[in-house]
Amino acid sequence: MMVTNDIHFSAMRFGIKGANPSQILRNLSYAISQDTQLGPDELRATLDNLMKASLIGIGEGVGVFDWVSEGVQASYVLCGLLETPVSFPSVDDSPIDIILVLISPEKNGPLHLQYLSRLTRLFREQRLLQDLRSVTCVDGMKSVLSPENRKLLAA
Repeated sequence: MMVTNDIHFSAMRFGIKGANPSQILRNLSYAISQDTQLGPDELRATLDNLMKASLIGIGEGVGVFDWVSEGVQASYVLCGLLETPVSFPSVDDSPIDIILVLISPEKNGPLHLQYLSRLTRLFREQRLLQDLRSVTCVDGMKSVLSPENRKLLAA
């Protein structure tokens, strides 16, 4: 995927269930495996390792999992809304209710960091977070995050 002015989401998930990080990661792994060629066990191990190695929460209830994988051919970006906020390691100790996943192919190298930077800047916009938290279904998420309805310029 080329880095352009718009951020393109590969998948959106509304109402991800789980009362703790382990349950969320299990459900997230399954959802990602349905969209990619990556297996749910491999995904679960990667997500667990990322959670143990770093702060997932970037603030304001937003969590980010990102990595580079030889198992994807194009960048994969998922935005998920949790059914209820869950405590993850976070910079501000806020429970997380929005999860972003960015998986980039190894061939993209440095573009992964550029895309991650743009994505995290976008999800620091208070208006976007308010709009996203007010939706009641995936179609609402698509409306809030679609390039047609708002400029997703995080550059």
